[in-house]
Amino acid sequence: MNRRDWLRGAALAGLSGLPFLRALHARAAGEMLAPKRLVLLIRANGNATDDGDFKPRGSGALTIDPGSALSPLLSLQNKVSVVSGMTLDNFTGTSGFGSHLAWPYVLTCREGASASDGGWDGGGAPYGYSSGGVSLDQHVAAALGQDTPLKSLVIRESPNNEINFFVSYAGAPVGGLPNSSPTLETPAAVWQEVFGGRPPTMGAAESAASVRRRLVHPRVERAVREYASRLGAEEKRELDAHLTAVQEAAGQAGGPARQCAPVAEPQTEGQSPAARFDSYASLMVEAMRCDITRVICFLWPAEPSAGYGWNIPSDTSQTAQPDQGGVDEHGGVGHMDEGGRSARTKTVDRWYVERFASLLEKMDAVKEGDGSMLDNSLVVLGNRDADHRNHSYDDLSWVVAGGAGGAFRGGQAIRWVSGAAGQTDRHSHLLVTLCAALGVDAAGFAREGDRAISELLT
Repeated sequence: MNRRDWLRGAALAGLSGLPFLRALHARAAGEMLAPKRLVLLIRANGNATDDGDFKPRGSGALTIDPGSALSPLLSLQNKVSVVSGMTLDNFTGTSGFGSHLAWPYVLTCREGASASDGGWDGGGAPYGYSSGGVSLDQHVAAALGQDTPLKSLVIRESPNNEINFFVSYAGAPVGGLPNSSPTLETPAAVWQEVFGGRPPTMGAAESAASVRRRLVHPRVERAVREYASRLGAEEKRELDAHLTAVQEAAGQAGGPARQCAPVAEPQTEGQSPAARFDSYASLMVEAMRCDITRVICFLWPAEPSAGYGWNIPSDTSQTAQPDQGGVDEHGGVGHMDEGGRSARTKTVDRWYVERFASLLEKMDAVKEGDGSMLDNSLVVLGNRDADHRNHSYDDLSWVVAGGAGGAFRGGQAIRWVSGAAGQTDRHSHLLVTLCAALGVDAAGFAREGDRAISELLT
């Protein structure tokens, strides 16, 4: 076999091993191809520190204990991976009280800058630290959101405008102030932004670059580039012509836009926090189903009013459910005496995981091709802190669900990112891994030394 024949066969074989041919068949049948999506749910105050509860005991296949805080994810266990042993090494403050100011670093890779002088809270100034670069959601939105009415949604249920209540950043600070994305702070505001005044039929025409990002696996893209460097000019032209034909064929076989029914404005007055999140989740899923946006960042409030976190029932035997008569998550759980803190922390963890699971189930119920919306997305449950009481940001544990169209591996437990027990490593490795699975180049976002976690990529 000569080199030209091998090249044709290798290119076709490489692409046929991906969702490419299946996607073309779907186009021919008039189905809308599913884009990749990213949803980030971020909270504060840490998780239970016991191994086997929120954090896996070791690396390998993920096994969720029916009695653990992760138990609401049992039915989706093969679509969920847990990564722990991470640290916010890009945060320029100190562990402990300093992590109150670590929000700008949770979704960024680069080191930020102090925006005011003073104590751990900025000496009373409104800004303590600021992001040194773009956040994950905004970096991904710049690539995946090119063809949608809204590049991204940033939801932040907090009336507090101090810097330690933002996680989404368009880039480095401007004049010392946070370069943060506009935020929506109620379900009604989300509805107005997404559906208010829009017609019920929606859909976005994809650009050729977007088609290629979605259909060609990043590893094939890298392999093609590496091989192309050894080709002659004529063979390079043949390879480019082939990939261009792939894009054109996908575009010409395009199906009709999705049909999206009108969405009623949510009525959330008097709702419990769980029901309120359900309203958000329904809006988020419908926004993605209608392809209005493909990137969503949701920050849970770090305060129910003036404190930190939700009010949690004192009776920890209950299914976790915030209420006004309970104890507040931050002071009444995170800083309580050691005797009852562990049980209450697990109650708090379980409540958040229940909400996470409810969103995943809604996404998994939306069928797309031979999979679901969840299979084509990545959904992250992240935390600013590792430990509730000390506000440490060492040994963070995050949960990632979904498959990114077959590029991300579910059912995995990664206990130490560095590969050495007891030794933490950059959380930015996970952020770069998410970029790789979504087919988004991490250049300009990642720092030198940031790398993808190969165990999580197919």
